[in-house]
Amino acid sequence: MFINNISLSSLMRISDIKILQMKLMEKLKYTLLVKIVSIVSLVLLCHACVKVDDSEFDYTIAVEGWIDEGDVPYVILTKTIPIFSTLDSLAISEMVIRWAKVSVSDGETTEILTGRIDKDYFPPFVYRGTYMMGEAGKTYKLKVEYSGRVWEAETTIPKSVPLVEIISQNVSESDTLKTIEALFVDPVGEKNYYRFYTKTKREGACYIGSLMGNLDDNVFDGKEVKTTVFKGLSISQNNSFNPYFHINDTVYVKFTTTSEFGFRYWTAYENELINSQNPFLPANKNLPSNISDGKGIWCGYGKRGYVVLPK
Repeated sequence: MFINNISLSSLMRISDIKILQMKLMEKLKYTLLVKIVSIVSLVLLCHACVKVDDSEFDYTIAVEGWIDEGDVPYVILTKTIPIFSTLDSLAISEMVIRWAKVSVSDGETTEILTGRIDKDYFPPFVYRGTYMMGEAGKTYKLKVEYSGRVWEAETTIPKSVPLVEIISQNVSESDTLKTIEALFVDPVGEKNYYRFYTKTKREGACYIGSLMGNLDDNVFDGKEVKTTVFKGLSISQNNSFNPYFHINDTVYVKFTTTSEFGFRYWTAYENELINSQNPFLPANKNLPSNISDGKGIWCGYGKRGYVVLPK
């Protein structure tokens, strides 16, 4: 049983968030499909009317890198391309950087990560550590060297926060779907940001950020909080996305603490996916970045892992 100690004003704000979550769930499938069709149509129209000189285009790298508490670092690297480039399987393959020197240092030890094919991720090539494990409170510096250029970033792993309880509940209007409900206590007087990740035994080995799973404790500092953990939206799901889990799914939940930058980055990422209701207003802002002279994110996460078995 969940005991809610959140103040009335905070409870109202969290209720508003829950209502917003459900409304966005209903609109997500339609909005994503319409936006994709509309944006592609606009791009094709503009491409037919505008000539762009890409001869002086200077690429940079896009980084998706992370180090979890108790795990090794992971880094995915791609090159940026001109906006009107042909985007097919060959172009995507050529965007992947496979021959970089990627190193991570904790101030005492430096490890050079090993690049390898890993089809659990997209793109399916990942630089991965072997012996350096993330520790709460430590700062980790990332260095990428490629084609005579260098990109750097650093992150600190915050202290993790445990869940008090995690359970599944059947979706009232369905006999085959369930939700995951999680309960945790936010530490008093500490500034914390949280992010949920999920994966299922049936759908793959890669954790995906939970939809609407980014939380800032300015709403509930020091309080006991109950929240719904939705399935994450991946690039391969498109209009087949359903935020709920199948009742027979074994669900793995990763509850993380993150930095203020990590919260801003992933919130902006979700906003680009779902918050714009108008399909004729395509994304026109870059996501935040903490990569020197590059794009993307290098982020440390405090981590607690949980398994929710079928009933």
